[in-house]
Amino acid sequence: MAEELDPRGLELLEGVGYPFCYEPNLWRDPEALRQALAGATALIVRNRIRVDGALLEAVPRLRVVGRLGTGLDLYLIPI
Repeated sequence: MAEELDPRGLELLEGVGYPFCYEPNLWRDPEALRQALAGATALIVRNRIRVDGALLEAVPRLRVVGRLGTGLDLYLIPI
């Protein structure tokens, strides 16, 4: 998580037991974001992080990008 998340959402993530990193201001520094994602397999964004080709190429282990919000279509990109 590199953007703000409602405390209830954090509680749900913690309850699952899957390791995660919550850095709500990481979106402000694109280079730090890429470094933090170096070994990540998933990224949850809201509306501030631009997930583009350059970001995806910089984090080859990334398999899932989730977006908190509504009104979006789902696109699957084969890897």
